[in-house]
Amino acid sequence: PLKEMRTDTLKDLNLSGQGIGLVGALVVAGFMPVMTSLTSVSLLRNNFDTETATKLLKVKEEQPKLKTLCGLTHKEKELKYAAHCLQPADAMLLAPELRVMTSLTVTDLRYNYLDIE
Repeated sequence: PLKEMRTDTLKDLNLSGQGIGLVGALVVAGFMPVMTSLTSVSLLRNNFDTETATKLLKVKEEQPKLKTLCGLTHKEKELKYAAHCLQPADAMLLAPELRVMTSLTVTDLRYNYLDIE
């Protein structure tokens, strides 16, 4: 997707569970301000730290078209992330999205690593 990222034609970017880590997340954060067509990014399960999650959330705030860093539509009724190896940074990305998901009735986050940091 690098070509689409450079030409600003990408609307959805799914990098969930791709092992991009800290460096990959920072590269994505660097591209986000110039990717004005981007509306959805999925970055869950990529093993970056809470400091990087904070940076990503800040960049998202500056991008009014970008609705999600978790690949969600915000119309989901159930989120079943049990045993998905989610870490504290993932919880940070999910938290602001859960606030705006008025149709959500079930959230299952059991058996993750949300208390490590």
